[in-house]
Amino acid sequence: MQGPSPAVWIPAVYFAASALWIAVSDDVLAAWVRDPEALRRWTTVNGWGFVALTSLIFAWGLRRVQARERATSAHLDKLEQRARDLVEGSPDAILIQEGLDIVFANPAAARLLGAPSGEALVGRSVFDFIDPADRDAVQDRSLQAEGGLPFAPIATRRMCRLDGAPFRAEVGLVRFPGQGAPALQVTLRDVTQAWLLQAEVQRVNAALRTLGAVAEALVRAGSERELMEEVCRIAVDHGGFRLAWVGLPAPPGEPRVVRPVAVHDAGQAEGPGARWPDADRPDGLAATALATGRPCIANDLALDPRAAPDREVARRLGVGSAISLPIVLGSERLGALSLLAAEPGAFDAPVVQLLQQLVDDLAFGLVALRTRASLGSEREFLHAILQNAGVLIGVVDRSGTLVRANAEYERLTGWPVSELVGHAVWDRLVPPEAGRADQARFPATWQLQFPVVSSSQILTRAGEQRLVEWVQTALRDAAGVPTYLVVIGHDVTDRNRAEVRLRESREQLRALAARLQSVREEEKARMARDLHDELGQLLTGLKMDLRWLERRLSDLPASDATSPLVDRVVAASELADQTVASVQRIAAELRPGALDRLGLGPALRQEVRRFQERTGIACEGRIDEAAPEPPPEVATALYRICQESLTNVSRHAGARRVVVALSAEPPGLVLTVADDGRGLEAGPPALGPEALGLLGMTERATLLGGDVEFALRPGGGTVVTARVPLAGPRQEGP
Repeated sequence: MQGPSPAVWIPAVYFAASALWIAVSDDVLAAWVRDPEALRRWTTVNGWGFVALTSLIFAWGLRRVQARERATSAHLDKLEQRARDLVEGSPDAILIQEGLDIVFANPAAARLLGAPSGEALVGRSVFDFIDPADRDAVQDRSLQAEGGLPFAPIATRRMCRLDGAPFRAEVGLVRFPGQGAPALQVTLRDVTQAWLLQAEVQRVNAALRTLGAVAEALVRAGSERELMEEVCRIAVDHGGFRLAWVGLPAPPGEPRVVRPVAVHDAGQAEGPGARWPDADRPDGLAATALATGRPCIANDLALDPRAAPDREVARRLGVGSAISLPIVLGSERLGALSLLAAEPGAFDAPVVQLLQQLVDDLAFGLVALRTRASLGSEREFLHAILQNAGVLIGVVDRSGTLVRANAEYERLTGWPVSELVGHAVWDRLVPPEAGRADQARFPATWQLQFPVVSSSQILTRAGEQRLVEWVQTALRDAAGVPTYLVVIGHDVTDRNRAEVRLRESREQLRALAARLQSVREEEKARMARDLHDELGQLLTGLKMDLRWLERRLSDLPASDATSPLVDRVVAASELADQTVASVQRIAAELRPGALDRLGLGPALRQEVRRFQERTGIACEGRIDEAAPEPPPEVATALYRICQESLTNVSRHAGARRVVVALSAEPPGLVLTVADDGRGLEAGPPALGPEALGLLGMTERATLLGGDVEFALRPGGGTVVTARVPLAGPRQEGP
């Protein structure tokens, strides 16, 4: 129990002692001293005794007050050290920023930014660590936060360390009063690996789209020039490359260079006859690739010494990496395909593997077109196509005997064509167990009216099994009776293996992304608990102690020594209140307690209220009370999708009203976020590297077997619709 205030007990003791002294001393002197002269002397002694007594009382009281002040100061120092230990020991990088200058940095920030200590960062500008492309966005967000305007609490930024090494960081921002001016608490988390995984998946998907489009172009092309120009256009339009060109080797006797014959540029900055300077040098990427017969890659044109002469042109065209792939068929080197990408590191192993398949297909297409041009008669033309086609072409009679076969049979199986023609196809080309089944099904094949597509294993002379995709078409006589069966086969063994590896890789990447997402949510929940339970309790204790100290100091007599101390304690108490509120808000943003305690519906209502209070935009929540409560992972995904959608509305939409709706729609739940803002400019957005938020929403739903749609709202605005089944994460095979 706390004692009375010094302002009360010191006057009380003084009053009691004085009253007792006066009352007792006067009576004693009157009774003891009878002589007037002696009484006068003793009265003087009595007065000096009274002065001595009161001096002792005041000295004793002041010593007690000083002892209390020392104890209070020691307690404040202990609380301050405890708060500093929490920040210094935090695993997350924490900076305090005033304006654009760093005034504090913890050890984790020093490690992340490559500084020897946190003190080494003090006084530096945050722009020293921000990529120039993101500096305007950082400055705008800082000004919004300092001015009390709505701002995004978390954003992803391109940053660099003191040694210049780039990385991607998730940046959290909290505003609190500083020394005379508002300050910002900045929390950094390195998300480079997750971003790189996502970028790699996007590059592989772009290469797959390019490969498919080139396959169609091979069928349509009527000339070599037309084919090469179409391949360049597809590489830029479908693959997302900045520039693509095909070059042919210079004639014998001339310098070893590659002469461009087809060029396509993403911005049309170069005309059809444009020349990439690399083509003029015998040691350029294209000439080197053609000479060695292997891809030549420069994944960073700013640092690769081979690209030094071309850096100015690369800067002007906005490219950061390049690759040249030789177009080779057998021993003949036909030319080189060169691709330039905007970002460094665009040509990793999976992308190069797919591009190698592309140039292999291009080589077959060029040879076929050259063969066609060199043949004089239609018969020779057809025969040349049959013999030079990169696929198996055979004719089978009604007994199953192979009566004609092209040279590809010999190349693929190792059997001479002369030893295959005249024998049943299942005698040598089909594994025994599959041959009996094929022989049993063969009569039914003649009843089919349309071409049949199937796949099966064939057996080579060396005993190796190859997977072949077949197209079977019946040839009929004048009466319409089928007499022969034309079979066209394409060896898909390597492609099938590559597809299996790619599918496994994509599933591993998706599993890793799911795991990273799960770990991130778990980490957010842990951080929210730590902030709420540990830091919240410490701050509450600090707040109570400061209140106690404020009351005690207020009870002291006002003086030049105590007034500044009281003001400082009052300011510290107010700062503690603001810190408690900030901790509660940050904990709720990391992991809303309502989501775990009450469920998805109440959590969405709470988020709607917070959004309206934070942004001033009218926000209505329409939550179906009959909707079932989903599993935790589904609830988390839908809640995060709602958060990201509302963030996009506040940043980009310029909306006046938003509606968030949750309803049950078998087999799961449907979340809709609709605004009346400016809407999407050209329909659904492309989920590229610059739309990481939209991609994150899509990936969250996809991992749970659902999907997200982005559409224009009738009358203006955007509608984001997320559908997720209640069954939870889907299980896919390899």
